[in-house]
Amino acid sequence: MKQHLITLAFFFFWYGCQKEEITIGLHADDTFYLKRADASMRVLVRGNTASKVFMVIVHGGPGSSSYMYQTPGMTDIVEKEMAVVYYDQRNAGASQGNTSAGDFRLDEYGNDLYAVLKLLQHRYGDDVKFFVLSKSFGGMVASSFMTKDNNQTMVKGWLFVDASHNYQLNDSLTHEMLLRVGNEHLANNHHAEKWKPIVEYCLKNPPGPFNSHQSLLLNQYGWEAQKIIEGLEQNDNNVLHDAIFCENMPITSYLLGRTNAADRRFNHSLNNIKFSHTLKKVTIPVLVCYGKLDFVCPQGLGDDFLAHIGSSDTHKIIFERSAHRFEEQEAYYRAFVQFVSDHL
Repeated sequence: MKQHLITLAFFFFWYGCQKEEITIGLHADDTFYLKRADASMRVLVRGNTASKVFMVIVHGGPGSSSYMYQTPGMTDIVEKEMAVVYYDQRNAGASQGNTSAGDFRLDEYGNDLYAVLKLLQHRYGDDVKFFVLSKSFGGMVASSFMTKDNNQTMVKGWLFVDASHNYQLNDSLTHEMLLRVGNEHLANNHHAEKWKPIVEYCLKNPPGPFNSHQSLLLNQYGWEAQKIIEGLEQNDNNVLHDAIFCENMPITSYLLGRTNAADRRFNHSLNNIKFSHTLKKVTIPVLVCYGKLDFVCPQGLGDDFLAHIGSSDTHKIIFERSAHRFEEQEAYYRAFVQFVSDHL
């Protein structure tokens, strides 16, 4: 019996000392967790790690997930050329721990992104090249990261995609677009029953400053408008379904993140944060992409971003048949690959 215990103890010691597998190749599929500030954040690295080029996705929300970006197009187009890093922010997706969301701060999210990049360097080498893709709320996170200290020197380029960096401006642009497009549809008696409550709300709540409750409702109406607007390219990828059944997605963590996001004090604190006048610190190359039919983060945000960014190497693409979900997926992904290729 004693010999068996010694053998078992040796096995656990040997197993625990094994080097974690790190894939350097064309088809990496590595999952690990970053633990900091009471949160355990899932990081998934897929694709061509041998390229030494890593595109880090800073997802939307707060409380969404990087699962949303693991589409067939991302696999077939982007992951062939580079590694794609899908990391779930604290209180989002597969991440766990630190659920006292009222204590969260935006700069903590920026610090998390810094820690993700340092961890990736530790695992895959100091010679890796980073590009940051920020989407929606991820624009706020990336702006916090990029404008702090010398953080931007870690990154070769910034892809600012359907993203926000100024919530009051975001709300004003959403309000204007809802009212303008809504009135056009009402004048033509087109989906009038759906547009009427949206237009009525905008008329009763004239341009800001908007409080957090108004901001939340404008966001909801923005999503509603994208369900009834015409001209969108159809996107049938059910990535959430695939994540649940193929990625062993911890659905309880995902749902808790989504539930906490709507009501937490952190979300309210974002209402008055803006980076328009601090973006001048950022001088790295940027690619700005927006869907013309995006009511949630209208393309005027991209115009303001470009007007204030310190970089002289800027690029802008407007996708005519897209809203807020990469509807023209192939065009988006090929634009990402081209930008990265041009700035290596």
